[in-house]
Amino acid sequence: MEKGEFIYALHEVFQALLEDIPVPEQGHPGYQEAMIVELLNQTLGSVEVELDDDEFGDTARRAAWTSIRLLLATQNENSEPNLGLLDDLDIDPNDPRGYRSENLTREVWCDLLGADGLENEFLWDRDWKTESIMDTDPAMAESVARWTGIDLKTVHAFPHTPSDAETRMAEHYLRYLSWGLEAENSTPSPDTPGT
Repeated sequence: MEKGEFIYALHEVFQALLEDIPVPEQGHPGYQEAMIVELLNQTLGSVEVELDDDEFGDTARRAAWTSIRLLLATQNENSEPNLGLLDDLDIDPNDPRGYRSENLTREVWCDLLGADGLENEFLWDRDWKTESIMDTDPAMAESVARWTGIDLKTVHAFPHTPSDAETRMAEHYLRYLSWGLEAENSTPSPDTPGT
């Protein structure tokens, strides 16, 4: 990906995650799904750093826990998140400080942020990394895709090449999200002494 394509694709991913935008009829393209997995992997890496060294604070754990709480809060009868492992941990998912529980071990965080947790909630399949259609002869890939019901045009879609104006808009969108996070983190949490 070129820099502009990457910025615009990241903007598309965050827009899809944070705003009320319908899922495209053919589904999201593979590069967007791959970006979600990478974002979750990086979040898990940040959580692990925080677990290893108190000096790093709890920003990643708090952000990840907020996402988990929001997901659970928006569940309904037709869409119940598959995060049942929280039931066995004696942690109130409504507690905004639940991320501080000693029951949330490294292994539990791996489950929550990995394929059995948030990743599974966002991605219903792993078509974008199916080895049998990656880097194979196009005719063979098309045959495998038809047999497995994969829409290759969506899975292997190229990212949008944005105009300069679209790139600037995407950059401003991502900066806005970043500034909001900075502002949130600069506000003392409810359990900070003296607040």
